Amino acid sequence: MSDIIAFYFHLIAACLYIGSAFFIGTVMIPGLRRSLEHGPRMAFLGAIAKPAKIFTWSSLVILIVTGLYRMRAFMGTELMRTGYGKILEKKVGLVLIALILSIIHDFVLGPKMKALPPGDPRVKKLRTVTIVFAQIQLVLLLLIALQAVRMRFYSW
Repeated sequence: MSDIIAFYFHLIAACLYIGSAFFIGTVMIPGLRRSLEHGPRMAFLGAIAKPAKIFTWSSLVILIVTGLYRMRAFMGTELMRTGYGKILEKKVGLVLIALILSIIHDFVLGPKMKALPPGDPRVKKLRTVTIVFAQIQLVLLLLIALQAVRMRFYSW
């Protein structure tokens, strides 16, 4: 895989992942809250959950593989001691936190909420926690993108 191809796929996957997270959190969910009652809204979200999970996790896999491929040239070099290396370290740290939040959101909180009966009072609490996780993750994604821009425009 050439560096140009890796960068291209990394950029496309980042755009798709961040764009879909931003759309879901700022457009789709608020729009559904205004237009659908709880039952139909949950049915709609349940119907799109599996395809959305496949899409987002595919994007994440591409981001991780291409990111690791692109990092191979920097690891263990003097470059990691420069400002560029420090920015890269911040970006990787943010990616790890976002990845952990994604795992908890998709594979712990979501299934727990789905397993509860609709009127269960724990559903509201889990929904609140899930929303907070998603909001934190969106902020992290924007911070990751900022680190990527900083890396791109780092002056040596």
